[in-house]
Amino acid sequence: MDERVIHFRVGLTVLAAILITVILVFLFGEGPQVLRGRKTIHMLFPEASNVMVNTPVRRLGVDVGRVTEVKPLQDRVRVTAQLDENTVVYKTDVARITSSLLGGDTAIKIDPSPEPGPKEPLPDGGEIEGRAYVDPLQVIGNLQQRLSEAIGSITTTSSDLSATIRQVSQLLATNQEKINRIVDQTEDASREARDAIHSLNEVFGSPETKAKLKEAAERLPDLIRATQQTVGDAGKVMVGIDSNLRNLDHFTSALGDQGQALIQRLSQSSEKLDRLADQLLVLTENINQGRGTLGRLATDRELYDNLNRTVMNIESLSRELRPILRDARVFTDAIARHPEKLGVRGALQPSLGTKW
Repeated sequence: MDERVIHFRVGLTVLAAILITVILVFLFGEGPQVLRGRKTIHMLFPEASNVMVNTPVRRLGVDVGRVTEVKPLQDRVRVTAQLDENTVVYKTDVARITSSLLGGDTAIKIDPSPEPGPKEPLPDGGEIEGRAYVDPLQVIGNLQQRLSEAIGSITTTSSDLSATIRQVSQLLATNQEKINRIVDQTEDASREARDAIHSLNEVFGSPETKAKLKEAAERLPDLIRATQQTVGDAGKVMVGIDSNLRNLDHFTSALGDQGQALIQRLSQSSEKLDRLADQLLVLTENINQGRGTLGRLATDRELYDNLNRTVMNIESLSRELRPILRDARVFTDAIARHPEKLGVRGALQPSLGTKW
């Protein structure tokens, strides 16, 4: 066979293999991703455990992109991802780091925000908030601790319940006689209740009682009419009360018109009372501190005793002067009736004794 034909066939086979390889790469590898449009988003997490480059990003359970950068900031971690161009992410969406229970694949889930409100699409290069990663093993450890505490509480409760049951058993054993007595008293009370019910049946079952009840029922319409009349009279009274209230309303309206003047007068009166209270306060302070006449009288015992003796002397003097004044009144009355007693002429020409 010609050597050139062999070279041609070998080159054709190699070219075919290369084409098939390229087609398979585009179909099953990263080839289609290169041809698609991409957009960038940034996610801010408090921490990003197990997140690295090429970590898958999912939205609603579907892979929509990969992590391209993990960059620690001052107090948070910024994770940058490349998403498919057709993936719609909203500003209110929340990113969460998830991992399988046995430490398998780590992924980032982008979920819609549970809070209602308008949703605005996130532009290319925008940022969304991320939630902290919760380790499932840590959750199980916390759950185990809580279960241990719960089991301890149940054990303590069962112990307390057992102690309570023992106490109740001891109480029943100790007070068995009292319990039997209470049961007997209960039976006696029920028997008396049955007797009382039987007596009531006898009372209300007698023909006389039935006749009286029938008579009361016949009088019931008259009682209802009297009640209606009473209600009507009460309505008239309410009308009068309403009229009085309207008059009172007129009075309060007039009072409201002069309210400013009344308030001003009350303010002036309160100011005067304040000044009076201040003056009384000063007066009481002066008295307590012994300043002034009242203060000295309140604090100086000797001055108080002298004043008390003076008052007693004046009272004694008034008692001694009372007979003298009575004699002087009798004397002046006698002179007024018989002025002739004051001279010789009076003795020669006596008066009739008439006051003038």
